[in-house]
Amino acid sequence: MIYLIKFINNILNSFNKAKQEKEKEMNKFELIIQRFNKKIVDPENFDQTIEGFQEYLNETGIKFVSAKEMCTPHHPQIASDLGYAAFVPEKGWWVRGAALAALFDHLRAKLGKPITVRNWWRPAEYNAKVGGAKGSDHVGAYAFDMDFKTKKDRQQVEEVLEGFYKDPDLQMSLGLGGYTIHLGLCSEKGNRRWYYDSYKR
Repeated sequence: MIYLIKFINNILNSFNKAKQEKEKEMNKFELIIQRFNKKIVDPENFDQTIEGFQEYLNETGIKFVSAKEMCTPHHPQIASDLGYAAFVPEKGWWVRGAALAALFDHLRAKLGKPITVRNWWRPAEYNAKVGGAKGSDHVGAYAFDMDFKTKKDRQQVEEVLEGFYKDPDLQMSLGLGGYTIHLGLCSEKGNRRWYYDSYKR
């Protein structure tokens, strides 16, 4: 009887630990959302569509990036061939997009000029077709890419991001190009940076 009780307790402890780990992971993104003065919203209250994701972003308080930007394939024909009209990930990952969008709003307000967003979530098969890195941040919806009209605009945003780069709560990944920045948060590969061939400081 004692062994049975211990066995049950071990199972319950394992279950609770897994639950706590999941909550801890999600809280990382929720904390980022709150840090940039946005609202925590339950994605289960919205439809699994671009329109539903837009309503979710609206409720979160996102101002400067749309669901259409985040979910439109950069290579629509390849996406279509794979059966996708848009890339709307599972609702459990929407909080990752909201955290990115919350930081993006901060960057956009600092710059005061338009920034284009693309390549948020990429399904693995699409990512492989377009030559994305295996294990890319995009496959887990941890990152998106930002395109700038001028190198000076990119440099200004890069300077703002430098202030956050080593923050352990963000675990930022940065890919820097001439007119582009890959921005990732809390990805499985952690804090890192790389430079594209087009990059010039």
